[in-house]
Amino acid sequence: MEPPPLITSPIDTEVPGIVDPGGAMAPFYERMARLLRGTAKDHVRIAVYGDSNMTMDWISGEMRRTLQERYGDGGHGYIALARPWRWYRHMDIRSGQFEKDWTAFAVSTHPAQDHCYGFAGIAARSERRGATTWVETAQEPSPVGTRASRFELYYLRKPGGGDFEIRLDGHTVETVRTDNPGVAAGFHAFSAPDGPHRVEITALTPSPVVLFGITLERSAPSVVIDSLGVGAVSGPLLLRQDPAVMKASLERRGYDLVILLLGSNQVWPVMYERWMAELVDRFRQALPHAAVLIMTPVDQVESPTATRSAPNLALVARQNRQIAIDNRIAFWDFRGAMGGDAAMVKFMATGMGQADGIHLTPKGAAYMGRRIVHAIWRDLNRYLEAHPSAGCDGDGAAAH
Repeated sequence: MEPPPLITSPIDTEVPGIVDPGGAMAPFYERMARLLRGTAKDHVRIAVYGDSNMTMDWISGEMRRTLQERYGDGGHGYIALARPWRWYRHMDIRSGQFEKDWTAFAVSTHPAQDHCYGFAGIAARSERRGATTWVETAQEPSPVGTRASRFELYYLRKPGGGDFEIRLDGHTVETVRTDNPGVAAGFHAFSAPDGPHRVEITALTPSPVVLFGITLERSAPSVVIDSLGVGAVSGPLLLRQDPAVMKASLERRGYDLVILLLGSNQVWPVMYERWMAELVDRFRQALPHAAVLIMTPVDQVESPTATRSAPNLALVARQNRQIAIDNRIAFWDFRGAMGGDAAMVKFMATGMGQADGIHLTPKGAAYMGRRIVHAIWRDLNRYLEAHPSAGCDGDGAAAH
């Protein structure tokens, strides 16, 4: 099984390998082996956490397209509802709302007083009866995401919570009451014939409802990539989520691999490694059978003529490597895959980096998304060669 081919560029450099001396990726590779053998009963799900370079889904969108074109369109996966920024958009799906109907919260830019965001760091509160937010499958010629058959809504249950209605293609699916004696994560799953669909969620009461997001999937097992980008976020900020709500939501989603592409907004150098260890522990408690892979952040430079990366960026890259060692998780050098120190200068010069020296363009993000997949699948091949009976110990089903 050849890894997905790389996207070529004049600034190509060697793709670093996954560093995983303790075998942290093994559970994920076992799940992938079941999918390859045709015995998986559910999707292999990958969460990709990131900051503003992820809020447009360009990196994760390329990963999704690459893997679903190879293993089948499993559906778009998770998307936050009532998006918190105008630049929050996902590839191969459509969503929207009337902005005055909803107040959007994000763990970084507009924190919620109750710290409840599900697991993705974003939430939205209705501001009137009739407030509506919607999501639709993609239109042709999108290569994936044009069909769905399984949906699950993530929301907040709390004292005094209002009611909302779920409509699918203009027909009411369910009326959901969010009033609850305590604060807890809420979920509502429903299905439909496989095809193009539009889901609308409408507040029915003056009492507000709080929504987190919705998943769109199909039934045939494949690889589903959830893009969990939050502007200006960092690992320590992701800890500022209600632990019980976060844990319940993660358990429900059931990821097989959690990727942490974080560090660009790290401003607590002394406490950073300790707080990242706490974040890794949260994932382990909620997802004991999942692999965790931490990466160095996207390279940054202070000018287009810089000869070195931004100092804080170089520091956090070293810290993320140490976090992987100390917490026995896997590591990949994203910045190294860009070309190392001051790599963003070359990205800017070739139209793959934006003029701010911080953000990738769609072209650069696709280039790097493909490199992530290539590195992981190259390591998967090594695992399968060393473990020829991988994936033979069960059906790979998980409760969702």
